[in-house]
Amino acid sequence: MPRIEFVYALPRRQWIREMVVPEGTEVLAAIALADLRALWPDADLTECEPRVWGHVLEPGQIVRDGDRCEFLRPLVADPKEARRRRVSRPRT
Repeated sequence: MPRIEFVYALPRRQWIREMVVPEGTEVLAAIALADLRALWPDADLTECEPRVWGHVLEPGQIVRDGDRCEFLRPLVADPKEARRRRVSRPRT
């Protein structure tokens, strides 16, 4: 039976839940089985995009042993634009 890990992180805190699911379980079904809202009441998963090892979930994607399901928070700034601002700041 596949063992998977669910991860949600903030700058100063992270939540990790490991569980075993039946063979052939879809990723979205595994997320529902994990009942993460009950485990992580402070985590806001409503606007998060779940991914497996950073890759977008495919419809009907089956869980594999060792998968890591990450809940990615929306970006607060465009990374390229933030870098441009840092580079253009005068050095002190």
